[in-house]
Amino acid sequence: MKRKSGFIALTTLALGLWACDSAENNAGSGNGMGNSKEQYIVCYSSGSSGYLMQVDDISSGTLDGTQNTNNRQQVTGNRDYVQVGYSHLYNINYASQSSNGTSTLSTSWAMNASNQLTQRADLDLSGDVKARGVWNNYIIASSSLSQDNKPYERIKIIDTKEDKVISNNGNINTTASEYDATIGEHVTFADIAPYGNYILVGLKTKNSTDKSAQTALVNNTYLAVYKYDGNKSGNLELQKVIARQSPAGALAGQLGGNSRSRTETGVEPVDNGDIYLFCQGLSTPVDGLAIPPSAVLRISGSNIQDGMPVAIDNDYYCNIQELADGHRVWRSYYMGGTTFCLQMYTDKGDNTTSSSTRLKFAIFDAATKNFQWVEGIPSTISDVALPVLIEKEKNRVVFAVTTTDSQPALYFISKEGKMTRGLEIKAETIEGIAKLSYNE
Repeated sequence: MKRKSGFIALTTLALGLWACDSAENNAGSGNGMGNSKEQYIVCYSSGSSGYLMQVDDISSGTLDGTQNTNNRQQVTGNRDYVQVGYSHLYNINYASQSSNGTSTLSTSWAMNASNQLTQRADLDLSGDVKARGVWNNYIIASSSLSQDNKPYERIKIIDTKEDKVISNNGNINTTASEYDATIGEHVTFADIAPYGNYILVGLKTKNSTDKSAQTALVNNTYLAVYKYDGNKSGNLELQKVIARQSPAGALAGQLGGNSRSRTETGVEPVDNGDIYLFCQGLSTPVDGLAIPPSAVLRISGSNIQDGMPVAIDNDYYCNIQELADGHRVWRSYYMGGTTFCLQMYTDKGDNTTSSSTRLKFAIFDAATKNFQWVEGIPSTISDVALPVLIEKEKNRVVFAVTTTDSQPALYFISKEGKMTRGLEIKAETIEGIAKLSYNE
């Protein structure tokens, strides 16, 4: 009996040690993965390597990125994350990195039936992506290129359900007059957004293919309407170009242009079927023309026919830069209803590409045109990473934030205009936040 009792004691001790070790491996310094069907995916880096960790609670605590816990997974090569609903997370790995021997394969992740983050097959995307959007189960992305001084958009399409590349080299001619004779300048793609059976594309114009290109159409707003029928060539069918020439007293510029590497904001369909256009006014005007203010336009009512937008409303205009006391809009995040969280330039009138100058936030109701600055923003913020997580069901936007006086952390902005600190990340650099759930 003594031997049996000793065996039971030793077994109990071993099981207890195993349980402690297992809990430690899953805890992430107080934040475990749990059994929740919804898992938050924290993107961060150390040195040249990127990592993903999953956690089911981001309200508080610390996630230790230096430990091999929380199903930590390494991400090699360039990191440019795109979330597809709550179903998939993609990393677009630019092939231009191949010169230094870095992997050029892109990949994606999903949650399995055990609520574990699982890597899917690698994809060869053969090139970079700038504008991007998710339409049905497709990622539709483009990059602005030129050959023999003729500009074009190279279109890439990924079937996220099947996890395969449909097209790597779709080609849309964007040469002046050949794209749309009424525009008269070359165009480039900015934001890409879904709208029912259609794909909406914000357009920017330029008078040459040079990096120093300008535009004489700085006060015009252009929105292209496309359809995609699933063809493998990646060809999108242009249905209509919607144009607005700014009248006196209601200046609005072009869409997109918020970042050299990621243009994915400005065209915002909302729950009731209306479309709001956040015209950042960041195009480079020809000498003698001023940059128009950041403004908001709308498409609604009879300007949507048989499910397709056909014109911009004449009876809606909002000079949001004026409401913001001179600060320009950088990005818009739709929170549901007619409410948006806006990431604003820190300094009045600024329109640069430096991330350290876009550190103010506001809540804007597009229907009532009510604008309020977000309270509780730390004065020590130095960077806000992409991707940003929009949780409409929780009435909040989650940002991955770096500050100069503490570890990187996740911060929440509510519809009420309050910013609060959540999960702290022990890591060299935080690179974004996403959310995934198992899709049976």
